[in-house]
Amino acid sequence: MTATLARLAGGLLGAAVLLAGLPPLAPAAQPAPPANPERDFMGSTLATHEPQAVTHAVDAAPYGTPGIDVSHWQGRMDWPAMAARGIRWAYMKATQGTSYRDPEFGNNYTGSRTAGLLRGAYHFAQPSISGGAAQAHFFVDNGGGWSADGWTLPPVLDIEYNPYGPTCYGLTPGQMVAWVDEFATTVRARTGRWPVVYTTRNWWRLCTGNSEALGLRTPLWIAGFNGNPVNLPYGWTTHTMWQYAVTDMDQDVFNGTPAELRALAVDSAGDAIAAHYDRVGGAAWLGLATGARYAVGAGSAQNYTGGRIYFTPGGGAWSVRGDMLDRYLRGGGPAGVLGFPGSDELYTSDGSARFNHFMRGSFWAGPTGFFEVRGSVREKWGGLGWERSQLGHPTSDEQRTADGAAFSLFQGGAIYYTPGTGAHEVRGSIYQLWRAFGAEWSFFGYPVTDETRSSDGVGSFSHFQRGSIFYHPGLGVREVHGAIRDKYAALGWERSHLGYPTTNELRTPDGIGAYNLFQQGSIHWTPATGAHEVRGLIYQVWASLGLERSVIGYPITDETPSSDGVGSYNHFQRGSIFYRPGVGAQEVRGAIRDKWAALGWERSVLGYPTTNELRTPDGIGAYNLFQQGSIHWTPATGAHEVRGAIFQRWVALGSERGRLGYPTSDEYDVPGGRRTNFQRGTLTWNRTTGAVTG
Repeated sequence: MTATLARLAGGLLGAAVLLAGLPPLAPAAQPAPPANPERDFMGSTLATHEPQAVTHAVDAAPYGTPGIDVSHWQGRMDWPAMAARGIRWAYMKATQGTSYRDPEFGNNYTGSRTAGLLRGAYHFAQPSISGGAAQAHFFVDNGGGWSADGWTLPPVLDIEYNPYGPTCYGLTPGQMVAWVDEFATTVRARTGRWPVVYTTRNWWRLCTGNSEALGLRTPLWIAGFNGNPVNLPYGWTTHTMWQYAVTDMDQDVFNGTPAELRALAVDSAGDAIAAHYDRVGGAAWLGLATGARYAVGAGSAQNYTGGRIYFTPGGGAWSVRGDMLDRYLRGGGPAGVLGFPGSDELYTSDGSARFNHFMRGSFWAGPTGFFEVRGSVREKWGGLGWERSQLGHPTSDEQRTADGAAFSLFQGGAIYYTPGTGAHEVRGSIYQLWRAFGAEWSFFGYPVTDETRSSDGVGSFSHFQRGSIFYHPGLGVREVHGAIRDKYAALGWERSHLGYPTTNELRTPDGIGAYNLFQQGSIHWTPATGAHEVRGLIYQVWASLGLERSVIGYPITDETPSSDGVGSYNHFQRGSIFYRPGVGAQEVRGAIRDKWAALGWERSVLGYPTTNELRTPDGIGAYNLFQQGSIHWTPATGAHEVRGAIFQRWVALGSERGRLGYPTSDEYDVPGGRRTNFQRGTLTWNRTTGAVTG
């Protein structure tokens, strides 16, 4: 494995579109041929673009007929040894671009045949060098031909990530589909065979827009080393070959019996149908043949007393029978929405349901009834784990919403699809709340994610077009939407200081704004102030004052670290609340706040507030105490600070109730010290003696 991974790493130096009426488009020019074609082989680009694909440890070879793919990289092969290991077929690199011929191709091609293996040739595509037809001609002229000798497998196009430049070779999805079609059509015209297409699901989605245009004609060789090849590129009902592992060389399997592999080699629909009839159990499964094989759509079929076998060059041969055949024929058979079959009738691993897969959907017969699941909804359900997922079995056929979206219901929820959002599942209590609000007709719109584990590992969430629903085991489900959701997202969702939401969005009692409560605070919004969070001790003080109905109104900032790096604060429409460890949270407002702000907030000589604004005992004024003094206000005197030794002396004299009354100035310099004016006198601090007189 290690040597092969090094080989992979070393080799990396360098909107579905239908084909009708789409002309091949000229690719971007590349002046030089590939720099290191000897290092380009089947799957050589996966280590960079799909690194998870080369880390899978294979416990046992999957079902099928074993094979391998090789190139000049392996050097001279010991083909008798390969045959002794049970390898029944092999592909070898023949060409790349329009100039490279693999120097080991001849030895591999003849050596594998001499050892009794079926064999074929593959071409490493370089769409940035030339058009598809030019590379197809070069391939066929240099080993990529085919003959009906029973030993030659159909030609293969290896189309994967660009090892030398832009991932998709500088082509748009439409141009890429046209390029592949031009290559395939040219090979077909030259050899009489449609080529097999080797690719990965991710590359096909990215570079062709997940086109379905080639699925009926060209067999699929899927690359991927992480489990079963589910969720194939669109248009293919099944894979013909699977590159499932790398060890000392690439490991492959043909999806069928040796007899079906031989039928692929001879290109006989009749042989493929006959081989598949034997594979599924013959008369015990399908009964006896009735009539001759006949053409249907892009393929052919054979009727039996108990069912049918359908065949296409791209999808192979598969059977349909019983109630599934009846439903299939009522829906138009291969010409209907489902297209050709892609599996036989199979049972789930727990035996609870039967199913048949087709090109664009599946029939499912289980404990909930007989239903059809198709298209992107089926693809999503399959990716989640089919009936073993938390959705369980389907409970409806695919349905349409009033605005044209597709959805299917399941035991545990639903999957919805729109072209703009893709297909996503909604389930459990999140699904129930979404439905309670009106599902897709609510302000939420359609889901844009599946239910996803929260980053803290405690809860889960689903995002929708205009909102989100969060679940927490101890809190249940709550929704967040609009500007409040945007603020919550900017703060870090559930990992923020706020934690999880504890309410849905609610209107404020004054009818002006809206809010959500969270574990550690709230986010309040109004059209004038926007959305801001208030939390912790600051939130508690604000709540004790009356929240947005209090004298300080709505928040106009989030909680923000103080400039001294010690505390934090929120500003509100008509006030502020400051927090400092050891002091707590206190509100400051009106003229007192204006004075404190002018002095420099918490960086002023006063420090942090140690009380909320309080009324003076005489009922005339108001004040806040601070760490180093106070600010007192009356309508007649305005707001003024008193601090340090002068503040201490003033307090000893009775503060505003003493003989001096309220301050009428801030502290200011005088010769030899500092002074503060009061209504009925002054206090002066002596810099030399520290004494306060007045």
